[in-house]
Amino acid sequence: MLHEAKTAFDHALAERELSPEQHQQAEHQLAICEGSDWFWWFGDYNPGEAVSNFEKQFRLNLINLYQLIGKDPPLI
Repeated sequence: MLHEAKTAFDHALAERELSPEQHQQAEHQLAICEGSDWFWWFGDYNPGEAVSNFEKQFRLNLINLYQLIGKDPPLI
């Protein structure tokens, strides 16, 4: 999911689809996605409820990134 979002971000930059302000906001949001605690929590060694909560937040962060670059998010 993160790879697809990063690819969409890169495409928006390459196509010069973002204003400088949108670029800055999207870049910040991408950093949030890349630094998500979801990567640490994911796995059988953590309680399922905690993993589920972090996964929901991770997906919301990805959706926000897509919105910032003006793209419809895939079903994530």
